[in-house]
Amino acid sequence: MSCKSAVYVVEMTATLLATSVDSDELDRIADELAAKPYISQAYWNTSTSE
Repeated sequence: MSCKSAVYVVEMTATLLATSVDSDELDRIADELAAKPYISQAYWNTSTSE
């Protein structure tokens, strides 16, 4: 019996209302996520297409 390891790639996106954005809090959350060994990238940005 052989055991193969699977690699999964998951992309998550969250859309927040402009009135609920606190850039310092989003920076903290992105930094905390990026520090996890199983997360390769975490960031946030602003968008004008709300």
